[in-house]
Amino acid sequence: MRQYPEDSGGLYTSVQAILAASLGQERTAESRINQATERGKGFGHFHHTAYHIACAYALMNKPEPAIKWLKSAAADGFPCYPLFKRDANLDNLRQDTRFVRFMAQMKDQWEHYRGLF
Repeated sequence: MRQYPEDSGGLYTSVQAILAASLGQERTAESRINQATERGKGFGHFHHTAYHIACAYALMNKPEPAIKWLKSAAADGFPCYPLFKRDANLDNLRQDTRFVRFMAQMKDQWEHYRGLF
């Protein structure tokens, strides 16, 4: 943050949201999510920020926005099935049927593209 205080794209602020959410500081996490979203407007590589926002919401046990942001990250260039499968930040979503369906789609897509190489 000292080197890039403008935080173009909101990446650093979204990591702060994850940290706050993991500490149970929901108000701070929500504030950081809002800041990251604002800083990310018009930024070309917002998918990592979107993924961090999804993780923060998952940690706060808010599956609907978490899955929305996870889908956004995947659609915007970050369809990283192996990470989604293993990231403990997403553990609160594992039993949600929407997440299960999403992961099945991501797995199919991952296997399809992996088979091309």
